[in-house]
Amino acid sequence: MARARRPDDEDDDDFDDRPRRPRGRRADDDRGRPPPPSNAPKILLIIGGVFVALTLICGGVALYIYNSIAKGINQVQQDMHQKVQQNLDEMREEEKNADKPKATAAVSAFFQEVRGDRLAAAYQMTSSDYRKRVPETEFGELVAANAKNLKSGHLNVVPDVFAPNKGTTYAYEIWVGFATANVTAVNENGKWVIDRFTIANR
Repeated sequence: MARARRPDDEDDDDFDDRPRRPRGRRADDDRGRPPPPSNAPKILLIIGGVFVALTLICGGVALYIYNSIAKGINQVQQDMHQKVQQNLDEMREEEKNADKPKATAAVSAFFQEVRGDRLAAAYQMTSSDYRKRVPETEFGELVAANAKNLKSGHLNVVPDVFAPNKGTTYAYEIWVGFATANVTAVNENGKWVIDRFTIANR
């Protein structure tokens, strides 16, 4: 009677031609196969793309902010230039139509006549009220008594800087030599004339 076959009989059977089942993959079976592809390049590519996208977005935002600020500054400069130019035009127009320069010009013309000994012409440049108060002879005596001071040095007719440009009366204190001339100019019927003329030693 034949006995049952035991597992260890396989090692003793030299003629067993049945295919043997693999007991496990050996390490040397993978030596000839290429390694699996790495994901590192893909990760680096994704990171680089995100970095480039963020750089472009930040650069665009910065450029927009810069352009907005530059546009605002340019607009402010244009507005300031227009405002300054408008103020200058208004000042020129106001000075052109102002009373103070006209009164100053009348006083200067009056002194030019006095210093040139053209007393008759200078007297006619006074107001009607002045001529009622001061006769022409008295006017001539005043000029003659102060002729040296009146003709001495440079005559500088400067109006009061605090006086308004618009007005009907302007007072002047003018140094003539060692004396001081006090002059008042008034607007009489649209013409600037001298309403006061006195001289006193300093």
